[in-house]
Amino acid sequence: MYGMYDGLQGNSTYTQYYAARMFYYGDVRGDDMQARTQGMRTSSCYEMRYTADDAPNMWNIQYNVIRRANRLIEAVDNKTITDAENFQAELADIYNQAKVIRALVHFDLVKVYGMPYTYDEGTSLGVPFVDKPLDRDAQPGRDKVADVYAKVVADLNNAIDICCDMFGGLFQITDSGGVGEQFNYSIQCFVCHLALILFEAHTFENLRQCKFGEDDLFLIRCVIRDVDHGKT
Repeated sequence: MYGMYDGLQGNSTYTQYYAARMFYYGDVRGDDMQARTQGMRTSSCYEMRYTADDAPNMWNIQYNVIRRANRLIEAVDNKTITDAENFQAELADIYNQAKVIRALVHFDLVKVYGMPYTYDEGTSLGVPFVDKPLDRDAQPGRDKVADVYAKVVADLNNAIDICCDMFGGLFQITDSGGVGEQFNYSIQCFVCHLALILFEAHTFENLRQCKFGEDDLFLIRCVIRDVDHGKT
């Protein structure tokens, strides 16, 4: 699990994801962006004239994180962990985190390499959704944007089920404050972010694919209301 998060955070050498580039990528690709000096490192991003030398390496880095998450998921699913019986709660937590990280990374990839969901209701091509470890020479095809979102929702559904078993519900708050529960809060933030996009696309019914109770949907509506009123 440490390796999965290490790939997610990156370092001073691997800056193509959350170590740097993911935080500013949306801005530097905008049509109102221009570097102070022609030819600086962000120029190719907004001029959309990449070469093999200056193209962002986000694809490789992110699918490497997905590979690590898939290895964890595969190990639990295939029961290859020899002492699993002694660590059921810990394995459920790790499995849960791997599912959410896999969903998050695919969500980031489709935002970078696919059209916005609102452009055509997700009918254009996005990125390959990889849900198992691949051979080195594998070349999976691209999924439609809507299909990527659907599979992200499916992974979140599974994580929500695990959270409900562990904590009694997705939006439940207790006093324990453990690492697993803190991750529960991260799922809530992710769900609300996804909800914002689906609301903007006028596809609120898609949210009912997720396992939300009425209280959960009420909280999501509150998030949307506050955004609409400029409170966030």
